[in-house]
Amino acid sequence: MKTKIIGVIAIAIAISLSAFTSPNKNVKFGTGPYWFLIDNGIAKGAHAVPAADASFVQQSTTPPNESLACPGTNNQCLSGFDSSQVDTMIDELKDDNEISLHQQAFQH
Repeated sequence: MKTKIIGVIAIAIAISLSAFTSPNKNVKFGTGPYWFLIDNGIAKGAHAVPAADASFVQQSTTPPNESLACPGTNNQCLSGFDSSQVDTMIDELKDDNEISLHQQAFQH
């Protein structure tokens, strides 16, 4: 009988502790593409961006102010990627094969 009581108390403690876990702090409420500054040298168009060459700026429906500093070259400077292409927990591209799904609208 004592072993059953100890087991029931252990289960009750486990349930009560799990009710007080901290919330996920990485929850994002933004909308729109994830904007990344792209290291110079990657051509515009259907060219993959290596994850190491992309630095996250922000998530928004409009290009961030950093787009004003982009030179007028044929290379990517700032590109927008959908959440399916981004590891949203750490704000990095998922792999080295990501191509902006919005070539005309979100690539400057």
